[in-house]
Amino acid sequence: MRPALIFMHIPKCGGTTLLSVLTKAIPEGRRFLVDGRDVAGSRQALAALSDGERQHIELLCGHLSYGWHELLLPRQAWYFTLVREPVARVVSHYNYVRSHEKHYLHSHVVEGKMTVADYVESGITTEVNNGQVRQISGLEDIVQTPYGGSEVGYGVDHRGLLEQAWENIERHFLLVGLLERFDESMRRLRRVAGLKIGSYRAKNVGRSNTADESPTPNEVDAIRRYNREDCELYSRCKEAFDLESGRVERTRRLLIDWF
Repeated sequence: MRPALIFMHIPKCGGTTLLSVLTKAIPEGRRFLVDGRDVAGSRQALAALSDGERQHIELLCGHLSYGWHELLLPRQAWYFTLVREPVARVVSHYNYVRSHEKHYLHSHVVEGKMTVADYVESGITTEVNNGQVRQISGLEDIVQTPYGGSEVGYGVDHRGLLEQAWENIERHFLLVGLLERFDESMRRLRRVAGLKIGSYRAKNVGRSNTADESPTPNEVDAIRRYNREDCELYSRCKEAFDLESGRVERTRRLLIDWF
């Protein structure tokens, strides 16, 4: 039986578009989609499936963190994801929250008249404090409560999480693509995962009822200060992505050694 695929959807990294691609490539009865509004509930639902039901899952996808493969055992699985330049990601996250009334952070941001610097400095969500490193390291699922607690403090040194995230990528990820090079990432995913990927259109991209302003230099500094490890992770992922041929051959060898 071929390994299952796990798509880790990191918020504001092109995951909605990629999900639309995946749902065309893999039949509905073979997919398990994590509810983005209730990640904990989805984890419980997946854990409650019988062994036979889990064996039929070819694609597990959504706002999950590293570690969900354990819920698919004994079936083997490979992760893949898209990452994004951290400053652009945080600004996009902020603008998305401001313009979507149903988002769990919307009222806090709008009523508090938060700037993007206020947003990232407030600690209102760990999603904008090395959020990519947090997910890929497997620290915990996204904390979906304003000012919700985390196992690792807000704004502290996350170097250990960075190294754990990189180890997970090296060992268990089939592909880490780049949002800024989405088409190239899709071609590579088609090649390494054997998926039939047809045409697609970008989805969920920055439609806003509010004015989206470019961050000031001081705001950029604030975002980088709270996302140092995400910046380092993105740099490493971009370098690895550029080494395409070596990365692909290495991935093929890892397929043999998975678990």
